[in-house]
Amino acid sequence: MEDAGVDIRFKDSHLLQEENVRKASWFHVTTNDNWLETMSNLEGATPMLHIGSKEAAMDRLRDLKKWQNDGSTWYLYELKVKPEAPVNEGLFDDEDEDCPSSVAEARKTDYDGNGVNRYLNTFEAPGTISLVANPHTLREVKCVSIPPL
Repeated sequence: MEDAGVDIRFKDSHLLQEENVRKASWFHVTTNDNWLETMSNLEGATPMLHIGSKEAAMDRLRDLKKWQNDGSTWYLYELKVKPEAPVNEGLFDDEDEDCPSSVAEARKTDYDGNGVNRYLNTFEAPGTISLVANPHTLREVKCVSIPPL
């Protein structure tokens, strides 16, 4: 974390406590209008999903639109961590592409492939806490469409 020059934002420090991870709303943007269900039911390797603050999701949207501004409708998902989901005690660095991409990969590391794992986001909304999670540990609260610009 020191190498990235990013510290935890004060407003996110409460997310270091497990119970607050469960109380919080988490967000993700995608062009998939059935994203959580699709990710939960993929054949083969179950992916680990990246979710974060609403600010981080909107930062991601701005970045993605630079490369994928084809008039697609985007969707903002609001999610909650299920009460029974394990929450890893640690706080990981933002490993971006080096983060385990599947549950099977996560199980070979310090990440909890069966649960949710906190990391300090250094790319979108730097200083916020985000999660990489097994899709089966999440429930959808709502999904709203973001019209094309």
